[in-house]
Amino acid sequence: MFFAAIDCVQYLICSGSYSKKRIEDEGGRLAIKENFRQDQLEVGDVIFFHPRVSMLSWFIMYWTNGPWSHVAMYTGGSKIIHAISGGVVEESLYKYMDKKSFLYSLRPRGMNDEKRKDILKRAKSKLGKKYAWGKAIFLGVLILNNLAGGYRYRLSVDFVLIPFFLIIISTNSNAISIFIIILLSIHLLLVMHGIHVSKSAWADNESQILKAANKAKENGDDVSNSVQDEFNKIISKELDDKKRR
Repeated sequence: MFFAAIDCVQYLICSGSYSKKRIEDEGGRLAIKENFRQDQLEVGDVIFFHPRVSMLSWFIMYWTNGPWSHVAMYTGGSKIIHAISGGVVEESLYKYMDKKSFLYSLRPRGMNDEKRKDILKRAKSKLGKKYAWGKAIFLGVLILNNLAGGYRYRLSVDFVLIPFFLIIISTNSNAISIFIIILLSIHLLLVMHGIHVSKSAWADNESQILKAANKAKENGDDVSNSVQDEFNKIISKELDDKKRR
C-alpha cells in the first residue's frame, strides 16, 4: 500500500525505474512506426510492452518487478498475436504506436524458417481462446509468497498493511483479527520457505560450478569456458523446469 503508492507516483511522472533512460537501458524504444518497421522484424520475434499510461499495466509491472507489462508475438505483415482481456487475438502492431509508450523486440536464438512456421502455426491455433485469468492470478499469488521470480519484501509490507487497515475499520474486529493473523502467518511461512529454497538452490548451483572449475584445472582445460558451460547448463535446466510448471 505504502510502497505501491510511491511506485505508482513514479510511474505517473516517469521517474525511477519508469524513467525514459531506464526503459531505454532495458532495450525499450519509443512506440513509433519508424522504430518497428516490417524489414526490422521477423516472424517469431517477441514484443514486450511498456504502456503509458495504464494503471493495470503499472500494477503488473509493480507486482512482477519489471519494466514490461505485456508480451506479444510478431506474425508478419505488421501483425501480432497476443492475449488481451477479451482473449487471444491477432491485430496490427501499429495499433499500439501511440508515440509515448515503449516497446522492445527480442529475437529468440536459433530461429530458422522451420521453427518460425511451427511457432506461427501453434500461435494461430490459440486464436479465439479466453484469457487465462486463473493462471495469471495464481502466478501473482506465487510471486507474493516468494514461490516464483519477482518477489520483493515491499510486497509483503504492502500486503500486511491492508489487513491492519481492515482491522481498524472493522466493527467485528475479533473475528477479522483472527482470520488476518492466520492469513499473515501462512504468508510468512511461505515467504520463509521460498527464501530457504532459493538459498539451497543457489548453494547447489555454486557447488556445481566449483566442481566444474576444479575438474577443468585437473584436466588442464580452460577454466573460464568450463565455468561458463556449467552456468549455461544450470540456466537451461531452470528454464526447462519453469516451462514444465
